[in-house]
Amino acid sequence: MANAHHDDCNDDPDDVVYVPGMDYLSGWREADAVAREINTAAEALGVGEVVRAVPHSGPKGEPVVWMWPGGARVIARLLSVLANESRTF
Repeated sequence: MANAHHDDCNDDPDDVVYVPGMDYLSGWREADAVAREINTAAEALGVGEVVRAVPHSGPKGEPVVWMWPGGARVIARLLSVLANESRTF
């Protein structure tokens, strides 16, 4: 479950090796909460079709959020706009 294959993301070779006793679920849960926040914000901004965060846990159980490059570029552009606006204050 923690590293279940998702059709939108490619699996890393390290992802197929599970260490017995490693807590992957906690990392996935944290990543899931963050991914939901990102996806909710993206929907509110009208970019939910492009920006889609996917929860994952890394090979050591760390939380990871995957995103396609196009969605990451949209977020980078939005952050740039916010950064430019904050400089004008």
